Amino acid sequence: MATRQQWSTARITPAHDKRRKLTPDDRACILALHRQGTPVREIARQFDGACSRRMIQFVLFPERLATVKAQYKERRKDGRYYIKAKHTTAMQAHRAHLREVIPALNEGNKPGDTIREYNARQNKAKGK
Repeated sequence: MATRQQWSTARITPAHDKRRKLTPDDRACILALHRQGTPVREIARQFDGACSRRMIQFVLFPERLATVKAQYKERRKDGRYYIKAKHTTAMQAHRAHLREVIPALNEGNKPGDTIREYNARQNKAKGK
């Protein structure tokens, strides 16, 4: 089982990071399409499955995102968004995904290993 130290030092590539729906290239593409006059709905259709129309709006108009974050912060004070059981399930699924993607978090590795240390040890074992 991975320790808290391993979780905090683990590095994951942007390609495997499930927290990010859009890459920086996707964001640049969205901005370029909007500058060309493409409507938001059409851009959202092109990114169908990757993100929502609302996310496209947040990329194009960051002030809307700031407004929503401020509203969320205000509403969160009464505890309306946090559901412990749901959060626990989501974290278990996320850690399972990390175990698949990051070999240094699997059992049998040295405690506190980072990906760099793990890769260096693997390369040394292969004789590189």
